Amino acid sequence: MLTPAGVVCSRRLLADAGYDTPAADRFADGNVTDLLLGTDGEGAAVVYGEVMAWRAAREPGQAAAEMSDAVRELDDPDLRVLGLTILGEIGSDVATPFVRELASEPGTRGFALCWLVDHCQVGEEELFDPSDLPGLVDVLGYRMVKGGPDGLISTLALTGDHGRQVDVVTGMWKAPSPMTELVLTAVSQVHPTKVVAKAACKALFKRRNSWGDT
Repeated sequence: MLTPAGVVCSRRLLADAGYDTPAADRFADGNVTDLLLGTDGEGAAVVYGEVMAWRAAREPGQAAAEMSDAVRELDDPDLRVLGLTILGEIGSDVATPFVRELASEPGTRGFALCWLVDHCQVGEEELFDPSDLPGLVDVLGYRMVKGGPDGLISTLALTGDHGRQVDVVTGMWKAPSPMTELVLTAVSQVHPTKVVAKAACKALFKRRNSWGDT
């Protein structure tokens, strides 16, 4: 993303070229969930400029509290990851207590645990809890958004050998996470071990059939 100076420079150049360049303060005094939803699909410079204006209107602690609430409210995985990325930019010293709260809640646990690992607040082994497959689905989804297929496959390997991975993937079809189909599709397509990829394909088929019967 552009630096604040880069945003200013880009807007000046665009204005000189005759483009419309609205000020980056449409959401400065508003709800950050509205900001993330309202700028979804816009260019990185626009999003960054709006976020900078929003942050400038708040103390870091207030910004972290509001952003953590947005992570709870948002269903879109990409926007949740963006919200957590912004929390990291606010500062891990300020944001960590709020992210730990997110990690204690089922709906945001997987995303928050990834953030805590990335900011050296917990060990990587915390990403896999055998009793929490929905949380693991979100962990895998987060890793895929941030690190692509390699991030997904290396994180799945935390569950154990290929036999254990098959067992884990087989049970994922019931996970309520909105990322479940995305994760199962990705594992079925990119996992280098055929037996694991096949298990993901079967789980995806079972999920789609089950949901079709409801």
